Amino acid sequence: MIYFLQSAICMLLFYTAFHFLYKDKHHHGFNRFYLLSSLFLSILVPLIQIPVYPEYVKVIQQQIQQPVAIATSDGASHFTWEWIHTIIAIYALGVLLMLSLFTRRLLTLKRIIGQGERKRKSGYTEVMIRGDELPISSFFHYLLVPQGKNITKEEEEHERIHIRQKHSWDILFLEIVQIIFWFNPIVLLYRKRMVEIHEYLADSGTISIIGQDAYEAYLVQQVSINTKSPLVHNFYSLFEKRIKMMNSDFNSKPWQFAVAIPIVFLTLVAFSFKDYKVYQLVGDDNGIPNLEQDTFPPMPPELEGQIVDTVIIFDPVTMEETIEYVIFTDENLSGTLEEVPPTPPGGVDTLVTFNPDDFSETIMTIDPVTGEVIDTLHSVD
Repeated sequence: MIYFLQSAICMLLFYTAFHFLYKDKHHHGFNRFYLLSSLFLSILVPLIQIPVYPEYVKVIQQQIQQPVAIATSDGASHFTWEWIHTIIAIYALGVLLMLSLFTRRLLTLKRIIGQGERKRKSGYTEVMIRGDELPISSFFHYLLVPQGKNITKEEEEHERIHIRQKHSWDILFLEIVQIIFWFNPIVLLYRKRMVEIHEYLADSGTISIIGQDAYEAYLVQQVSINTKSPLVHNFYSLFEKRIKMMNSDFNSKPWQFAVAIPIVFLTLVAFSFKDYKVYQLVGDDNGIPNLEQDTFPPMPPELEGQIVDTVIIFDPVTMEETIEYVIFTDENLSGTLEEVPPTPPGGVDTLVTFNPDDFSETIMTIDPVTGEVIDTLHSVD
């Protein structure tokens, strides 16, 4: 959930910049690169974890903070998991639906191309398709021509540029993104803009061969024909916008191209730069712990001279921790202590070390005055 929200925010930021700075400008190659790279970054940035902000944690020698499990009521837990399962089910259903629609369109194109008569030409394969399911269009290296239709030079050059510049790969990438982010309307805007840019690029390449006046006059004579497949590039689409673009001279200013850099940095700061723990040893140069910063209570007078240990009690409701002294007996001694000396008059302190490899715990009894280790208790849970 958090990932999809962060990714949507990134897409919104990048697309907003595109809409106000680059949309309907003549640098079509840059616009194509910007849309593809910004969409890719929007997917990738929330997954990147870059440790930047240090969080200082004071520790005593090898003491390791133990993880704390916060208890929750059964009702709240079931309620949360029910909602999570429902959201996952809805998302999976949407993905399956979009995937089935995409697969159906892809199989339909495969059938149309497979039934057509193919003719290998320089750089592409011309396919004479049956019926009127598709107008003159292109899909990857196939140039699709309805049977009985004589393709003109303008149409052929336009579709050849689509094929040569591999525009179908862009459409395929956007289709996959749309399947994963089916609930995000910004992906639809990305796709719409990309289709327009593909047509502008193909028109620019055709004009360089045929000339703008002749090509524009040809387009005006055509009647727009809607394609039935969003996977192909249809020659007869977006006539009005394409003619308008041919006669415009809008270009972005140099500083506008640099705006994309701070947007990338902003998304990294917001979603990729994370804090990390920096453990600081509390103690003097000899490694003796600085017990003045400890939270252990003073030793009760009646326990002086006896073998004692400390018990740490954590309350998950109040999030408070208390420390109590206990006297070693046969019942509460979980390990073995060999020749444990009496507790010094000044009391004792303990250091607990946990080994995650064998799940063993080491408890060191320390004289708080001298810092000397009195004894060590090893136990394995």
